[in-house]
Amino acid sequence: MILRTLISASCLCLALAGQASAEPFDTAFPGLLDQVDEPYHSGLAALDIKHGKVVLDGGQVTLDVPEGYYFLNAKDGRYVLEQLWDNPPSPDTLGMLFPRDKSPVDETWGIEISFDPMGYVSDSDAAEMDYDALLTSMKDDIAAANPEREKAGFAKMTLLGWAAPPHYDSAERKLYWAQLLHFDGSDGDTLNYNIRALGRRCAGGQLHRCGRPIAQGRGGRPGRSEDDHLHRW
Repeated sequence: MILRTLISASCLCLALAGQASAEPFDTAFPGLLDQVDEPYHSGLAALDIKHGKVVLDGGQVTLDVPEGYYFLNAKDGRYVLEQLWDNPPSPDTLGMLFPRDKSPVDETWGIEISFDPMGYVSDSDAAEMDYDALLTSMKDDIAAANPEREKAGFAKMTLLGWAAPPHYDSAERKLYWAQLLHFDGSDGDTLNYNIRALGRRCAGGQLHRCGRPIAQGRGGRPGRSEDDHLHRW
């Protein structure tokens, strides 16, 4: 229900953006920096917490941030994904959404927004997608990428299957799928929820739910836990 609300409120559009409001990290989360190890202070303090209507990098897409959430721009989103959550580089990230009362170093989730200019996708093409073939292709791609992941110091990743049956919503023109992933060395599995809002000139925004391992849900603030690498692709 939360994800559906977020997507409905953040449909891609070409409207002009109004004035977005922003606040520093320490204002949004008073006293939190004192609970985090010093190496993270400067990066967290530089995060720009945005509310209201924002224009994503590139200027083609306006995002109306839903009430109860906040937005981090592309630079800040990459800092969260790569430095705080220990993901590989995320050059396609346009930003991230978070629950308003949770910081990126809390036990929480975030939605990564990206844009795929793949051209027009018709309703019939989307409705007739072969999800079994798609899953096989995804598994092959992940397996092929694992040697480079491991060479770069990231854990081997395995796509276990669909966490929920994929489907296409023709009224909303959105593709939904949820991957269940496992990372070597992790005690649990990770949920990656993907929604593609199809537009006239693109496959719309991809929104990924960056989940902590489902079985354990361990975590804490960076530098405060024995396992600081819970958010990974």
